[in-house]
Amino acid sequence: PHVAIDRLGNFAVSWTMTSDPNYYVPNTLFVSAEVKVFDANRNVLFDENELPFAGGGAGDTSVAFDSNSNLAMAWEELADSDHIGTGTTGIYACEWEIFQRDAQNNIVTTAAGAPVLSGAVLREKFRVNSASMDITTQTEWPGGQWYPQIAMDADGDLTVTYQGYGPDVSVNAYI
Repeated sequence: PHVAIDRLGNFAVSWTMTSDPNYYVPNTLFVSAEVKVFDANRNVLFDENELPFAGGGAGDTSVAFDSNSNLAMAWEELADSDHIGTGTTGIYACEWEIFQRDAQNNIVTTAAGAPVLSGAVLREKFRVNSASMDITTQTEWPGGQWYPQIAMDADGDLTVTYQGYGPDVSVNAYI
């Protein structure tokens, strides 16, 4: 599991749901990546499967918040296809808006003062481990990539690190 806390005390927990809860082998048996979001008083804001993303066969999650309480998650996804059509593990991420915001970027509240939840997708699922800096292509590295760690700065810029094979076929960590 991985935990992230925002500046308001809200927190998110992400984990991997496996096909057998008593048996875990890295990079196998993934069913889904899960994330649950709580407020500072431990009340559930979003239960697992309430934040939309396409992450079937996903696992090894990592989460992060920005200063607006937007949540990003990175994960590895199995049954991915590399550039030569063989199976591999790729790194993906997406981002959600947790609270609705007005034109001045303030959290919208109800008449009772409770924040209005959003859950809107800010960044659709995208592949992190691309071998190309050309955003119009999805050149993919051969072999598997694993164990993503995501970080997000105050204004939402993402950094994701992971372990895997790069063009030089090493097993070092790449950014």
